[in-house]
Amino acid sequence: MGNQSYLLETNGITKTYKGINVVNGLSLQLEEGEIYGFLGPNGAGKTTTIRMLLGLIKPTEGNVIVFGKELTKERIAILNQVGSLVESPSYYPHLTGKDNLETLRKILQVPKSRIMEVLEMVRLTKMADRKVKEYSLGMKQRLGLAASLLGRPKLLILDEPTNGLDPAGMIEIRELIRQLPEKYGMTVLLSSHLLSEIDQVATKVGIIAKGEIIFQDQISVLREKAIRKLYIQMDDWETGQKVLSSHGIETVRQDTWLTMANQPDGKIAEIVKELVYSGLNIYRVTEEMVSLEDIFLNLTRGEETL
Repeated sequence: MGNQSYLLETNGITKTYKGINVVNGLSLQLEEGEIYGFLGPNGAGKTTTIRMLLGLIKPTEGNVIVFGKELTKERIAILNQVGSLVESPSYYPHLTGKDNLETLRKILQVPKSRIMEVLEMVRLTKMADRKVKEYSLGMKQRLGLAASLLGRPKLLILDEPTNGLDPAGMIEIRELIRQLPEKYGMTVLLSSHLLSEIDQVATKVGIIAKGEIIFQDQISVLREKAIRKLYIQMDDWETGQKVLSSHGIETVRQDTWLTMANQPDGKIAEIVKELVYSGLNIYRVTEEMVSLEDIFLNLTRGEETL
């Protein structure tokens, strides 16, 4: 059986279509209260994985365990506590937002009061009695999110929830997602091909490329890889290295450059002063920034990125 500390885990799930592994031996682990950012280029296998997590398709190999239960064996019991927003949600355009939720509420058998609660959560209260065909794309997406929250799920699975939204709509959805664990005790799995989106909401990140997980850890660990470095080029790096070392700054030589961890502005001014006092000629001082974006691109090299 699965590790009880995980709310959701997959054990080496593989999905093969026509002899090709679209998802290949994927093991994900989600702990309670996390916002797990599932990140990868389009075509990396994200949607296929999400469909397996929701029991919409069966893995060719491996299994999915949610709330400590095996999905293939206890699908209904599990899915009663899982909310999802996958692809574009379907609506009855001629019904109001409220009535759309009412049809779903009957199936889920939750109290009527829950409709206004979820509409408030996604800030659609004012539009509750308007027909969905009058909604903007962002409103429809928020209604889809309201629908996924209706049954008070323990786990919420969102596939590209900000797809097609304008920047303001993106910020609104992000803000809402960020509050879900703390305010409503929900655990969230959020897929995206945009690193910036995951970076702003996720606590943990899993990066998928060509159907395989290539990185899975806290977002802070990924951020640590994005450290700035300072480069100084001078005429005598050996002396430079000694001078800096005597000031407690360790450097590494790269060609004619000395490289070190980045320093605050005042400290950089001091370093340059010390080197000049020691009779060295400074040619260039430059800073290199490795962005999270670069790390992501390096990790997923060779994939179709957007």
